Amino acid sequence: MAVRENKPQLLITAKIGNVPVRGICSACPNIVFDTGSKVGKRKDHERKLNALFSEHLKEKHARENDGQAA
Repeated sequence: MAVRENKPQLLITAKIGNVPVRGICSACPNIVFDTGSKVGKRKDHERKLNALFSEHLKEKHARENDGQAA
């Protein structure tokens, strides 16, 4: 039986009010995602952090899963 690992997730580590401005990968806590701005709409910041995290998943974690059976 194959061991199922937890899927990496975006963890928000800093907010200004209710606006997320920084996050990390749950599997790579040394990787920091930052919106580069302290002002703006919450949805814009969420979108930016999710885009940065998605790119990280494709580059780092997709390679880790290559060759592993589903």
